[in-house]
Amino acid sequence: MRFFKIFLTLKSDFQKINQQLKIFFVAFLFSFIIFSGLTNLIFNLIKIQQQKKILKQELIFWKDIVSRHPEYPDGWAKLATIWYNLRRYELARLAIEKARKLDPIRSELRLLEERVKNF
Repeated sequence: MRFFKIFLTLKSDFQKINQQLKIFFVAFLFSFIIFSGLTNLIFNLIKIQQQKKILKQELIFWKDIVSRHPEYPDGWAKLATIWYNLRRYELARLAIEKARKLDPIRSELRLLEERVKNF
């Protein structure tokens, strides 16, 4: 009988430990998922900031080119693309108009013009 009581006590203790392990495992898994998501979010934010920095450098370059060569349609097309990528849609429209006047049949401008119309 005493052995049976010890067995029941051990079984009860084991069930408590098992329940605690389950809770720990779920908490650990939840924490891991949250941490992974935050890490991914931070990585993506850093990547976006780097891309914006590159676009702004390109913007400075192409603004300079267009200011010195206002009849250069490739410069205006590139500016339109950069403005679009920076989500400055009105400026992208203006650059598209200037590029269109200089090169009315440019196919990439048609595609960009369609995208900009949605904003």
